[in-house]
Amino acid sequence: MDLFHTLDDVKPFVFRITDNGGATADRYTIVTCDGSYVSMSKDPYNPAGVCLSGENIDPALMDSRIEEGIERDIRWVDLPKDCQRAFFEGENMGYFDWLSTFTPPQSRDDVEDISEFSGADKIAKGIFGTEGEYYVLNEEVEGPFESLREAILYTLPDENDLSGPEYHSAIDMWQEGAPESAWMRHMDPPVLDESSRFVSCAIFNREGKPIFWFASEWDAENYLELKIDEPEKAASYTIKEV
Repeated sequence: MDLFHTLDDVKPFVFRITDNGGATADRYTIVTCDGSYVSMSKDPYNPAGVCLSGENIDPALMDSRIEEGIERDIRWVDLPKDCQRAFFEGENMGYFDWLSTFTPPQSRDDVEDISEFSGADKIAKGIFGTEGEYYVLNEEVEGPFESLREAILYTLPDENDLSGPEYHSAIDMWQEGAPESAWMRHMDPPVLDESSRFVSCAIFNREGKPIFWFASEWDAENYLELKIDEPEKAASYTIKEV
């Protein structure tokens, strides 16, 4: 049994969709509200294509990549059709075996209240009943749901389970319309804030040999004001960005 039949089924479960402009083969990333993600190339079905999945994504780290211009938020319609199809197939395949064997109890006395759980732990919690008349215990009893599939969809985590609104997509992922032209990062690189950024540096001695490597968030006007272990030899050092 497939869990997701239509786009409306999956909309509440998608957290963010991004594009890295082709910087890597797995340029498109779709994050779901349970913290899982799938990253893929334009043609994931091609023998040379890429389709990678993972769990426990950090919404703050993802948001920082957006802020820095390393990735961009995009809409569902901006995804290549093969990426859309691969996402649906992958999600349904992931749930297929479990759905085929999951049998909820018939009584509400035998289930835990779904409100006691969050994130991925919410999935299928609180469901009870029989075919054609399923319910979900969510402080109050919700339902009836005509199918087990509909009851499970109700229990899926939403974007607020994964993070607060500060890390949600900055655009309407479900806005309709023609797809935007694909972003080519090498032709339209991100604009970095030169006044404060994370860089790799090295300290060189008088002979021009690096004697200490470090990474630091620095102020462009005062980046030489870095602590050196041997300040009495500071005049012998040159600091260079590498």
